[in-house]
Amino acid sequence: MERGIKAYLFLLLSFLILNGCSSVDDQNYEYDLLNEEERMVKNLYTFAKLYGYIRYFHPSDEAYELDWERFLLYGIEKVKHITHIHDLKEQLEILFKPIAPTLQLSFSDEKIQKTELPDKTEAMKIVGWKHYGVGLQIPGYFSERVFSEDHEKILLFEEEIPPHYVVNRKINEDITVSFPLTLYHDGNRTLGSSESQLEEFDKLQLLLKEINIYDNSLSNENIRIADTVITWTIFQHFYPAFDIVQVDWDKQLINTLSSTLTDVDATDFRVSLLTMLEPLQDGHMDVRNPAHSERFFPFHLTRIANDFVVTASGLDEIQKGDILLKKNDRDIAEIIDEYENMISGSVQWKKYYSLNELLRNHTSKPAELTFDRNDEQFSVAISPRFTQEYRGDEYNRSRNFYYVDEDIFYVNLTGAVYVDQAKHYLEEMREARGIIFDMRGYPYDFNIRYLLEYIIDQPVVSHQFNVLQTIYPDQEQIRFDKIEPWELTPKEPKITGEIVFLIDSSAKSRPETILNIVDYYELGTLIGQPTAGATGTIQLMKLISGFEVMWTGMQVLVQDGSKLNIIGIEPDVFVERKMESVRDGIDDYLETAIEYLRRNN
Repeated sequence: MERGIKAYLFLLLSFLILNGCSSVDDQNYEYDLLNEEERMVKNLYTFAKLYGYIRYFHPSDEAYELDWERFLLYGIEKVKHITHIHDLKEQLEILFKPIAPTLQLSFSDEKIQKTELPDKTEAMKIVGWKHYGVGLQIPGYFSERVFSEDHEKILLFEEEIPPHYVVNRKINEDITVSFPLTLYHDGNRTLGSSESQLEEFDKLQLLLKEINIYDNSLSNENIRIADTVITWTIFQHFYPAFDIVQVDWDKQLINTLSSTLTDVDATDFRVSLLTMLEPLQDGHMDVRNPAHSERFFPFHLTRIANDFVVTASGLDEIQKGDILLKKNDRDIAEIIDEYENMISGSVQWKKYYSLNELLRNHTSKPAELTFDRNDEQFSVAISPRFTQEYRGDEYNRSRNFYYVDEDIFYVNLTGAVYVDQAKHYLEEMREARGIIFDMRGYPYDFNIRYLLEYIIDQPVVSHQFNVLQTIYPDQEQIRFDKIEPWELTPKEPKITGEIVFLIDSSAKSRPETILNIVDYYELGTLIGQPTAGATGTIQLMKLISGFEVMWTGMQVLVQDGSKLNIIGIEPDVFVERKMESVRDGIDDYLETAIEYLRRNN
């Protein structure tokens, strides 16, 4: 019964936030129906929307000069306990008017007032924001406040925008904000600044200086809320792949604010953020705490049917072929399901990376793991290790360049293999009847791609890299800058033998850029399982708590304009790992490739 009431109230809250009420009296009445947490979520949702518009799109000098992180913490405390809608509107005006004096907040039955422009503007410039991706921590992306050459228009990317260009946006269904994307600047201040307003802005600045931004523990509710608002806002306006996913992003904010209020520590909050981001299906997506050193249990796992099977181990107690059943008395399948529900990316990436999450820990505290070996169960207490070297290689690869058969030469292109090393074996590759290039994993040296120049007969180009260019909020009228793809040209000595590439879901990002060329230009046979489906230069954002959020910062398209991310690169020959092969240390992918080349030569 209690669960049913909570479900009803949550649906009511979502409806009220997204659909609104007919009058201020009705609005206050509906606020009275909400409990404290539900009112808080609605207040924070409204504040978050307004924060995003003013921080990233309002061009005032005050918005440019503001310490936005401190303001966010200050504003959250001011709005979250408000109990009436008209009080919320009034508090938002008190907070934002000193920063953006030209904004207007209005209820649905109120008329938006037109701002009076100065008579003489010839000596003025126009200022506005443009975002190339969004300026955070990764070089190449930027956010720039731009000044015009004259007083008639401003050029933002390739679009001419007039002065005082106003947009209207709902911050909930009851309140609309009206604000300019461009403003006149007289050489001293932006239009709208006044003596009284500047005094209020100075007072606000003094108040913000009193906020200790370094007291950023995630046990502090306001820190969790602020990190949620920052993260949601960046994706709302600047995520480049909303066109390939179906997600109600407003509802994700409501859900996450609600869960954030009940989180108690960093572990809980990381789950909340990951759960919010999961529907974006971005395999680069991750939330990390740099303050915690990553540790790993010293073995590898793979899925075979419904079992989680050890493929390599750095411990004598655990052997290849052992089946992991439990961790601290919890069923492994149950834990993996939880991880998959919060890991963003393709289906194949979720399945692969959930095993990595299971084996990754941020503490040296031992865990009791229960295994099955030949139908007998045993348990062992294991402490995670600082590096992954203790885990061994999950495919038992011990050499990078060698003949695996009389006329078949194997080349491992992942890990610490560099292009100059590989080029030492060009003669062996040229003389071989068949060549196996192993792309399972991540190549440290991206110059490995130049080996393809010894395979191709004509110049080839990479897939398309497109960066989002943003002028308007909420991804309205978006455009992309098409970056020139890089090109490979044929070189001698030409490798003439038949070529196969080993692939699986560990091939993400850099290897997929290489494999896309192989696949599109049909340079070899792909053997294994689908790649992760996540490539393109990443974006990285540091939150107030110190958490870092990572994602794909650009749109990536195959050479013919089709999608690559989320889909991945499919093999020509699919391989399933077998239990007996794992136990015997046999690489099913490699054996399939050898047999394929034998049959075709």
